[in-house]
Amino acid sequence: MADKMKISCLLKATALSIVLAAIVWVAGLVFNPPGLEMVLAIAAIVFSIISICLVVCCIARKINSQISLYKVFAIADIVLAVLAGGYAVYDIRTDTGWFAGLLGALIMFMGMPVFAVLLLGDWVVWIVNRKRNR
Repeated sequence: MADKMKISCLLKATALSIVLAAIVWVAGLVFNPPGLEMVLAIAAIVFSIISICLVVCCIARKINSQISLYKVFAIADIVLAVLAGGYAVYDIRTDTGWFAGLLGALIMFMGMPVFAVLLLGDWVVWIVNRKRNR
């Protein structure tokens, strides 16, 4: 039975990124090693965004097997960036309470660069693989 089931590399990468995201979130929230707070926070954001984008890629691959996963990853990354940026601006503009706009500022300064780097990384991988396939 196990021999007949083939697990695609995309599904393996998605499962790995979800597990890594969970490990980093737990390590950051439960263990909280001194001096590594920002590293764990950025790693958690990176793995979470990659996990969401790869889940979208898996769904798109199931719907259409001929679709370009580079484009799907980029579109998912852009949509997530627009949604997160929109919420960040909303949170900054609606200032009530003690921590008014703090979450929005954190999203802008920690989340947006991650979105940009992931989009740039997707573009670089696409360029390299396009040249290799020619």
